[in-house]
Amino acid sequence: MKLPDFEQFEPFNELRAQMGANELGSFEPFDPHLQLTSLEVERLSALFIDVPFNRLRSLPDDTLAYKNSRVFVFENKSAREEGIGLSIYDYHLAHCKHLKGETKPKFNHSSLVYVSTQFTQALHSMISQRSEVDSFELRPCWECLHTLRLNGFDGEKHRKRIHSEQVWRTFNITDFTQQFAMYPLPEELWG
Repeated sequence: MKLPDFEQFEPFNELRAQMGANELGSFEPFDPHLQLTSLEVERLSALFIDVPFNRLRSLPDDTLAYKNSRVFVFENKSAREEGIGLSIYDYHLAHCKHLKGETKPKFNHSSLVYVSTQFTQALHSMISQRSEVDSFELRPCWECLHTLRLNGFDGEKHRKRIHSEQVWRTFNITDFTQQFAMYPLPEELWG
């Protein structure tokens, strides 16, 4: 079977002219269940979005994903450091013991979590509005760093405790996003 050259096929050219499509184009399939919409991409890169916990998944490298994007997960909670009055907010980078429910259960399938592809000033301002104190820190989840073994981090071996605490305290999100591309993920890693 020989197909016509569609660039020279007059019925299609007439239809294209009626549609106001002056140039030939290409079609890329889009599935909003597997791919972020343009609005979600915009919000994730500037702010964050609320997502049901059961919509998150773990990638083969144990990082977290929502649709076709790697994400950070932020819990709206704080823990105070003894005697300092400093609120510490955890965020998750990986499918760690906490998210798996191996420690005390934090999430159920319908829990809403904040996800973002970057931490921006907007996230800091959201926390400062909800924080009881003016001084707070955002720190990665200890168990997430252990799951990913970032920069030699080992949260269980006592002999590596000093090194692991240093990695935890100096963790840099920019370094993480250079090592792990956030968006878009390769097609084979989509939902």
